[in-house]
Amino acid sequence: MIKKEFFKISPNEKKNVSLMLFFYWAVLVFWQNIGGEGTSGSSADTIIKLGLLGSLAVYFLLNPKSNYKYFFVFALFVAGVILSFSMESPISLRSFVNYFYPIIFVFLTLLVGDRNEINKKQLLIFLKLVIALVMYTALYSVVMMPEKFLNAMNVSGAYGNELSSFFASNHEYALYLSGGIISCIMCIELDKKKAFSKVMAYLGIILFFAVNLILTFSRTFMLGTLCFLVVYCLLNFKSGISKLFLVTAGTVAAVIFSVEEYRDFVFKILMKENNLAGRDELSEYVIKLFKNAEPFEKLFGQGVTRLQWFFSDELGHASAHNGYLQIMLYFGVVGLAFMICFILTRLIASIKVIKKHKFIGTMSVAFVLMCVVIMPFNTTIIFTSQIDSYFLTMFMLIVPKYVINSINAGTFE
Repeated sequence: MIKKEFFKISPNEKKNVSLMLFFYWAVLVFWQNIGGEGTSGSSADTIIKLGLLGSLAVYFLLNPKSNYKYFFVFALFVAGVILSFSMESPISLRSFVNYFYPIIFVFLTLLVGDRNEINKKQLLIFLKLVIALVMYTALYSVVMMPEKFLNAMNVSGAYGNELSSFFASNHEYALYLSGGIISCIMCIELDKKKAFSKVMAYLGIILFFAVNLILTFSRTFMLGTLCFLVVYCLLNFKSGISKLFLVTAGTVAAVIFSVEEYRDFVFKILMKENNLAGRDELSEYVIKLFKNAEPFEKLFGQGVTRLQWFFSDELGHASAHNGYLQIMLYFGVVGLAFMICFILTRLIASIKVIKKHKFIGTMSVAFVLMCVVIMPFNTTIIFTSQIDSYFLTMFMLIVPKYVINSINAGTFE
């Protein structure tokens, strides 16, 4: 007989906050798989997100690790969002989510759960779950879209040929692939008892995810991943895996520049011949729109729903395609200032922890810089309700923050 003790989970493992954060993302990923494209913003989508947010709230409130040291700053943030909400018209359930999701999520993760800790064992479990879910989406691509792989070198242009798995956006898929690659690197570095075969398996998964990432033709997340790898290799240079990446990158670069077919694929197809796809003109228009706004609107925003309709009807775009400009329009200079200040605090905390744990500190710095690099070219914005924005916030800012808490408390190892 199987002993009952086999199924017992220690109290500490029951309170693994990373599992709850992963569960939120996993449900939304499978919801997109089941619901298909166009689910974002629908009534069902909003209800599911509210249900998940409620579950997250229950977890954090029942397992408080509170720190109200910066409650006054949070109160100012709430006041700013409410003033932004006052510009909203018409009022809908979706508009409530747009404005009050950031308030609730910040309150739960940075106040009620500010002192949460994620130790090495818990982090490895979380990373392996991320790899498993990303693998599911990548295998779906191979099975359901084999032509994207078979015809990769024969396409005449990137537009219309992007690999997106079952997601509505190739950029969203690219973000998760990037997360999967990073998770593999972290598992290799953190699991000191790993066998050689396990390292080779992780490297094989990285290669598989990298091929998928390239075929998304998402320059934004390829650039973000490259930024992450550069920081990782420079600050963690003594690592064998870091040296392997540098040698591999040099070899690949040499092959690309020496073979015309590969060179053309990279610069004409992959890099889209530096075509900005109208982002430069859109940014100029957004800046003009901001300059022509009333002083109150410049400070607190011009209304999320109103601007979304405006972009769709007048400009033919879903958004400003620039996270910083979009926040400035939606929540004003005040909202943008709060976001930048938070990013700076995470960067400082990440740099400080390098002395205590070089690898985790390096990863945390790379995460922050990756966020900074991604947002000017994409609509994935930290602390907003979209699934890709949630993943960016959770994977690159909140989980690293809780890991740093564990290192500072001496409980990580």
